[in-house]
Amino acid sequence: MNDEILKEAFQTWEELSMDDKEYAAYEVRMKQVLDEQSVKRDMELLKLRLKKGKKKGWKRV
Repeated sequence: MNDEILKEAFQTWEELSMDDKEYAAYEVRMKQVLDEQSVKRDMELLKLRLKKGKKKGWKRV
């Protein structure tokens, strides 16, 4: 059995055992984490595009 599968199973079990208030707090935190990861990835892509643009001689407006 894979450790990742076990981790996912335990996480699902913990989610199912939460009461409504705990689950709402969990969802808020999970959305924050996903938003932070998304912003970080967007910034990485923007930096990459700017770097490629500079190599091609593009100027910032």
